Amino acid sequence: MKVAKQNLLATAPTPKYAVNADLDGKVVYLGLDVDPATPEPGRDIKLTHYWKVVAPVGDGWKPFTHLEGPNHQNYINADHAPVKGKYPASAWKAGDIVRDEHIVRLPPNWSHDTLMVFTGFWKGAERMPVKSGPKDEGGRIIAAVIPVKASAKPVAARKRYVARHVAKGPKLDGKLDDAVWNEAP
Repeated sequence: MKVAKQNLLATAPTPKYAVNADLDGKVVYLGLDVDPATPEPGRDIKLTHYWKVVAPVGDGWKPFTHLEGPNHQNYINADHAPVKGKYPASAWKAGDIVRDEHIVRLPPNWSHDTLMVFTGFWKGAERMPVKSGPKDEGGRIIAAVIPVKASAKPVAARKRYVARHVAKGPKLDGKLDDAVWNEAP
């Protein structure tokens, strides 16, 4: 409970990406903070979600986090157990304001200048309905559209070398006069 209590807030925060989306009258998604403010490809991003509990969500419901580029490109499933697994949503109580932090790594080959963050609650094949607030056609809350820092240098192709098997290895004496070295490309 120590970790859970550290992530229960006394007052509602003012997140950088304020949303205030109502999920079925049970939970209000207050918004999101992102650190760093402008993520870089290949680096970690700390996402901090804020939830206000209006009524218990019930058994089986879990929050989800999805990341995408524009037009649903480069989907990343960043689902995780809330509050580092220490305070599941089924235990949330009316009046709780829950801070949920988690780390996601943006792939090094991320080529978009924005990152879309979607969230909500799911159980089995069902998503909790979004009654108000920004949402997509899949019933996910649109939490934020975050600018992404352009990669300083393009990702270089990996160099390759094929090592060929030889029947008899060279004598390891620091000299390159063994016949097997002449056959190596």
